[in-house]
Amino acid sequence: MLLASGLLCALPGAFGQKRGLLFPWDSVPADIGPNGSFTRAKCPKAVSYIDWESWAFGPADPTLEFIAVARTQSDVAALATYLPTDKAKKIAFLNEPDLPGPTQLAVATAVQIWRQSIVPYRTNNKLQLLSPAVTSDEATGLPWLAQFMAAVPDVKPDYIALHYYGTDSTAFETYVTQVYNLYKLPIYITEVGSTASDINSVTTFMTNITAWCDKQSWVAGIFWFAASRTANTGNLALSALMSSTGSRTALGNLYCTS
Repeated sequence: MLLASGLLCALPGAFGQKRGLLFPWDSVPADIGPNGSFTRAKCPKAVSYIDWESWAFGPADPTLEFIAVARTQSDVAALATYLPTDKAKKIAFLNEPDLPGPTQLAVATAVQIWRQSIVPYRTNNKLQLLSPAVTSDEATGLPWLAQFMAAVPDVKPDYIALHYYGTDSTAFETYVTQVYNLYKLPIYITEVGSTASDINSVTTFMTNITAWCDKQSWVAGIFWFAASRTANTGNLALSALMSSTGSRTALGNLYCTS
């Protein structure tokens, strides 16, 4: 069932907690288990998690909502295997299909899979559906999403999913608002991180965008990249919420509690 714009105040985290955790599939189980740093009790701002897979991470706090992901065309079939036991209520379909490489997928193919394999989970199982999560590359991301949305007017997603990496919080706000105004559907930012080269800039960016998202009734969730020992490398190293030993970084403490 699609979410009507008049029901935005009933969205998950409409004006409250809406932060999510990104646990890569190869995370150390103890890091996200009951004695780890990212339980609801220890990370009270977090309400959900994504592991980029259709199967839930067993050790994760069961009070965190699990959002299943079919990253690529080849991952769609696994949804039928895992959804009955993982109790996901939402499916995120495709991860950066506009990006050249292993996740790239033609819009026409994505539309066909959406209609044949993804929409039936809403029709038959009452699951809610996130659109393909495109990159914030102006040349590829929004054009890909526009073609997809134009091809599914009768079976629109319940949410628009976006990724964003950058350093300017105002630019982030402008981008996310632009997409909301285009489609008038609630937004999940399923990946976001700062590419700044100093921790003060990273912290400012995160503080600004999380505070802004908290105030937007149409932002359903925001997932900072990432709660992992190893995922944050290169220009995302300073964005890590978890240290190489599994403890929370100072940024992780801020994300979880402020």
